[in-house]
This record gives sequence, C-alpha cells and structure tokens, in this order.
Amino acid sequence: MIELDSDYDMTVDNMVPLTDKYTGWSNKEGEFFSPSDDDFIKMSCLLNDTCDKQIFKMKDGRFVLEVENDELEVEYFYSYDINDLL
Repeated sequence: MIELDSDYDMTVDNMVPLTDKYTGWSNKEGEFFSPSDDDFIKMSCLLNDTCDKQIFKMKDGRFVLEVENDELEVEYFYSYDINDLL
C-alpha cells in the first residue's frame, strides 16, 4: 500500500465500476461530480462495514483506498492489487 500523490486524478472520469464482492465490504453506488460532463455520475465502489473506508477502481489499474478518521480528515493510498487494501 502506497500513499497516493496529491495531484493524482481522483475524479469520477478516471474511475471504473468496482462490483466485485469481498468479505467485510459492500458494494455501494455513489454519486460523484464529473468535471468533463459538468454533472453528477453514479459509480460503484466498495465501502467497509464500519463506513470509514472506501475503495475505488481506476482506469490505470490502480485500486485507491480512501480512509477517513474521526476528525473527517481523509487519506488516500493505492495498490495495483486490491488484496493489499482489503
């Protein structure tokens, strides 16, 4: 698991649906703003059972883990192997 660069494109335009099933995680369809469409787009991702982590699948093959702490601060990590993030 590697910390994601702050300039990485985390927009929905760079995501692909993540619909695989994993223990302790559920599939969630979120709405994300698309700068290219100037509208909200629905995209499937994974949400952990405690609702403090999400995993997104990106077009370049990365899986991005979003971790939110109690102060609502967010950190991003990635791996090309989703098992590293689960």
